[in-house]
Amino acid sequence: MAYGVTQQMIDTYGEIIFKLSLNKQTRIGDPVRELDFDEIAQQRAGSGLTDEEIAARIGLLPEQVGVVRVFIERKYHRIDQHRMLFHLGGGKRWKKDRYQDPKERLKIRDDGMALRAALTFNPDRAAIYLEQELWNNDTLSGWLTAHAAETPDTSAIITSTERVSYEQLKNKVDCLTCGLMGLGLGKGDIVAVQLPNIQEFLIAYLAIGSFGGVMQTIHMPYAKADIEFLLEHAKARAVICLPAFKEIPTVQIMLECKQKYAALEHVVVLGPETVTGAIEFSSLMAENTPVIGNPPVGADPYLLLYTSGTTSNPKGVPLTYQ
Repeated sequence: MAYGVTQQMIDTYGEIIFKLSLNKQTRIGDPVRELDFDEIAQQRAGSGLTDEEIAARIGLLPEQVGVVRVFIERKYHRIDQHRMLFHLGGGKRWKKDRYQDPKERLKIRDDGMALRAALTFNPDRAAIYLEQELWNNDTLSGWLTAHAAETPDTSAIITSTERVSYEQLKNKVDCLTCGLMGLGLGKGDIVAVQLPNIQEFLIAYLAIGSFGGVMQTIHMPYAKADIEFLLEHAKARAVICLPAFKEIPTVQIMLECKQKYAALEHVVVLGPETVTGAIEFSSLMAENTPVIGNPPVGADPYLLLYTSGTTSNPKGVPLTYQ
């Protein structure tokens, strides 16, 4: 479907969107006709919200709200307008033979759509979370931006050798975000990370989320067999790792995976030495400000974890911000 909408998204958000939209309106008196603007403002929520207002409240893109709303309207009103409603208005009339799908500003690869399709929620429980605003439009990048603006000098990272403020962390994240986007990575793409608990792990985590990517974590002790399984199964487009960990030649394993798996296009290595075939982490940290046309929203997946695989192969567990 358009704009990253899945059937699961329609099932989860459809009823709450219909309830919040202009389809259901509760008004007291006639403040619109009487031009009582104060009363209009008071009754705004009951009069129904626009797609943009609903999107900001429940954590979807406005386009996603529009697609879901039209499908639900078709369900309730028994009308066949799920194509007609995209570009009517302003004197336009529906001409089936002239219709063209609107140009999408959001493109998600098939792998990213498959990950979204794996997200299933109980619609009744989701409706409660949305109505109580427990599910909202918060994201990691939104939190980081807010902290950097409100408390720029407060320490975000403290190590044995340095302190990094929220403003400094935001700058580092922006640099890496630009570097990763420069590799062609975009919304819905999976970036695997096998790093220990160091500053660069957090920077990568926040940068991947900033452009709408999904971070896949790889346990540090994992060697060749486990790494191969996880990268192939997740269809990661890039991986960030150390040159080696203990006796494990990590970057060489990653480069071999790049040759074997079509989805894996980039191996980024963190370390002082140049590795043939790999991209240096530091080279992606050039000072820059990212331009993100489609920033993440609350309903987006941002993290792909895996179970331990005790009884069988590990299972992928995608998580959204909500």
